[in-house]
Amino acid sequence: MNNDKYDRKLSGDLSFLEDNNVNTKGKKEKDGNQKKNNIKQDIPVPKKGDAGGALGIDDIVKPRKKRISSIRTYRDFAVDALKSKPTSLANMIIQEKKKQEFKYQHSIKNKKNLGLVFGSVLLVILGILAIALLVFFISKKQEDASEKNVAIDPQSLIYYDYKIEKSLDGLDRGDVFSVAQKVNDRSNIPVGHIKIFYWTNKNEFGYKKLAKADNFFRILDTRAPHTFFRNLSDHFTTGVLATKDGKWNFMILKMKDFDSSYSAMLSWEKSLLYDIGAFFKVNKKYFSQPYNDLVPFNKDVRAVLDEEGNLVFGYSFVDLHTLVIFTDYQQFKYLINTLKNKKEKI
Repeated sequence: MNNDKYDRKLSGDLSFLEDNNVNTKGKKEKDGNQKKNNIKQDIPVPKKGDAGGALGIDDIVKPRKKRISSIRTYRDFAVDALKSKPTSLANMIIQEKKKQEFKYQHSIKNKKNLGLVFGSVLLVILGILAIALLVFFISKKQEDASEKNVAIDPQSLIYYDYKIEKSLDGLDRGDVFSVAQKVNDRSNIPVGHIKIFYWTNKNEFGYKKLAKADNFFRILDTRAPHTFFRNLSDHFTTGVLATKDGKWNFMILKMKDFDSSYSAMLSWEKSLLYDIGAFFKVNKKYFSQPYNDLVPFNKDVRAVLDEEGNLVFGYSFVDLHTLVIFTDYQQFKYLINTLKNKKEKI
């Protein structure tokens, strides 16, 4: 048979190729049919009792399990970075090293940073303490200021209806006279009422205290004899009393010894109105007038009178230790009665 094919080739007869193709084609078709039959045999045939009697897609092909993606590591990111950018691995290592160094420099593990942290905490604590101390001193200062400026008891020698405080700090005799005259002019009080104006000054610690009579007369720069100052007690009262005829200033002093005090007043009479006349708003033309002995309301009085015999200025020891200086008879009468009532209640 082989010889026959060879003879055909030699003779140019190619019909054997067609036979061969036919045989090969038949063989392939046979093999294909055989595979189809095998597949059909593998497919399960639904039974009559099955619901619907038809096959579903899940009966034919089993679903594939979804692939769980693996966790990406630093290496995966590095590979992606190498693919996306033409960066060498050595350069990435250098960059990573710089990153680690930067983290270390700003980490608390670095001793320099640890000292900086402690220093910052210390500064914060010191700042809080400084603020606390500042608040304490400010509150203390305000408290001291309120204590220094608190109103004090005038310790008046006579009952009064109104009061006003005046400071002697920084004043001279002219200022004192001006204050007394202004208080008189601005005191709109009813008839028979008394308004005292008491004097204060500050001690070496800045706290207010009642001014002493000695300090008051020193500021007035009087020419009173030394015996007057020796007999002068600390407390004194100045004020305004309203009568139907007007408003009149007065002064009440406490003296230690009557005989010495009275003798001192007699010695002082020649300059008395020059020294304190302005305090009582006495007209200057009466400053050189002589004194007269009077006994109004059963009290011994030394007084200066005007041309018509009216009282201009006077003083009297209403008792052995109380010296009253006044400028009106009705005023003097009211002061006597008020002092008497105060003494009886005490």
